Amino acid sequence: MTFSEGRPRPVACVVVGGEPPPVVDILFGKERYTDRFSQELLRYASGEKGLRQLETRTVVWTERFSVAPKDDGRKLKCRATVAGFEPATSITRIQVNCEWTHFLDGYITLPRTHLSRDSLSLVALP
Repeated sequence: MTFSEGRPRPVACVVVGGEPPPVVDILFGKERYTDRFSQELLRYASGEKGLRQLETRTVVWTERFSVAPKDDGRKLKCRATVAGFEPATSITRIQVNCEWTHFLDGYITLPRTHLSRDSLSLVALP
């Protein structure tokens, strides 16, 4: 998941199923971020009357998830747990596009760049 430095963006985790509904936790690296997210339980019925099936969706979201350049490469995890079962986890790695400024006879703003921890290289992005 790609972010631009200083620009928050929406992030959501949708868990389908689970009865009782799962407990959903959001982890950023090793830190628990669940309290920074909103949560909603949605139930849908489909099919004919008398033969309907219920589907449960647990949605955990925030409209303004923000990262810093130091967060590049960190993992954002969504973990769903239903009592009596092993947790299910979805993991995405965060990429942070940074804006760099170089001082040379005044201010010159260079194009957006991405600093990758894995390769320790600086790559200009369009």
